[in-house]
Amino acid sequence: MMSLKEYAVDVDKSIEEIMSLCKKLDIKIRNEDDMLSEDDIILLDNELSSEETKEEKEEIIEEEDEVLDDDALEKDLRIEAVQDKTTKKMKKQNILRQHTHTRTGKSKRTARPNETKR
Repeated sequence: MMSLKEYAVDVDKSIEEIMSLCKKLDIKIRNEDDMLSEDDIILLDNELSSEETKEEKEEIIEEEDEVLDDDALEKDLRIEAVQDKTTKKMKKQNILRQHTHTRTGKSKRTARPNETKR
């Protein structure tokens, strides 16, 4: 047996946190000097352990989400790079066509392989 205050110090939690946990678990405690039975301590230990496990799982999920976000961002950047290269290539082709059209005064049309010159 130990007091609520001693237990709080032992598990490195505030007295308020332990009192709140006692209320949640239906452990009858009125103040920090009230004594916790061995059963009460076991209940509190189990609850604190499950809360820590839950927090650890949440942290892992957050880290996985960050990794997924990084992967998605990297994929988006690769797509943008490909699109940028395609856009530059298309702009370059348009500039060359315009330049050719300006120099000759007319657009050059090449015969298709099936067509014969008339």
